[in-house]
This record gives sequence, structure tokens and C-alpha cells, in this order.
Amino acid sequence: MRTNIVVSIITILFSAFFLIQTGQIVERETDATLSSTFWPTFLLSSMLVLGIILLVKTIIQRKTNRADAAEEQEGVEAQLDDSDFVDEAPAFPNRLWLMIAISFAYVILLPLVGFILSSLVILVAITLLMGVKKWSSLVLTSVLGTAFLTFLFINLLRVPLPRGVGIFRDLSLLIY
Repeated sequence: MRTNIVVSIITILFSAFFLIQTGQIVERETDATLSSTFWPTFLLSSMLVLGIILLVKTIIQRKTNRADAAEEQEGVEAQLDDSDFVDEAPAFPNRLWLMIAISFAYVILLPLVGFILSSLVILVAITLLMGVKKWSSLVLTSVLGTAFLTFLFINLLRVPLPRGVGIFRDLSLLIY
């Protein structure tokens, strides 16, 4: 409980401080649909709201736990057995390391094969790692995810994406 309060206060202070600093960013004239302050303002505002929500939920939960504890002390003391303290091992202990390896592979492949192909490959790998068994869901998630990200970065955010080298560059030039 105390940790949540500390984390929420730090999040609120951090996001509020940098939200104020965002107001000092110099705007440049571009043909982009979003200004240079949009994403920092959006993300910091979201952090601020989530920090406030965490703080409020933690305070409410703390009050409820105190009321429950007071009622419990008046009644019979709770008895705990060893089954309440089972130390469970993670279900997939290597999943984290596989995800890190996939991320490194993505970073290495991105400039070589371009955004579209490397994003397709990483989305397939992550979807498989998360346990999706149906090939239709796997293909649909990967293709639609890559198409959405490509549209978002190219058209809305106007961010140039890596095109790759050789034949991969030619393929990227056909698509965007």
C-alpha cells in the first residue's frame, strides 16, 4: 500500500513537472498534422491522470482494509495455514528472455529488411510466444497490426520508416 502511494505521488510530481516544461517547447512550422508538443502533452497528461487514479484507489483500499481489520480483531482471529503462502514459480520463466531476444532481433533486422517485413516477423513471433495457436488469428493480428502501424507512422505522424536495403527497399517503395 505504502509503495503504491509513493509511486503515485512520484508519478504525479514527475508528470506535472514535465507537463509544465512541455509548454516551453518551441513550435516549428511543419506540414505535420500534429504539433511537436502533442505527444509529450498527451503522454504526460495520461501519466498524471493515471497517477491520480492510483493514489485515489490506494487511499480508498487502505481505508477499506483498515475497517476490515478492525472488524476482524473484534471477532475470531483468522488462522492461516501453509497453503496461504505457496510460492509459485512463473508459468513461463523463459518468456521474458525470449521477448528480449526477439526485441534485439527486431532492432537488428529493422535497418536491413525494413519496417514492414521486420514488423510482420516480430508480431508473428510475439503472437506465437503469447500462446496463440490459430493460424488465422496469427496472420490477421500480424498483418493488421503492421498495416495499422505503417498507416499511423507514415500518414498521421509523418515519421519516415526504415525501408531496408536491396530487394526489401524495392518492396517498401511499392507499399509506401
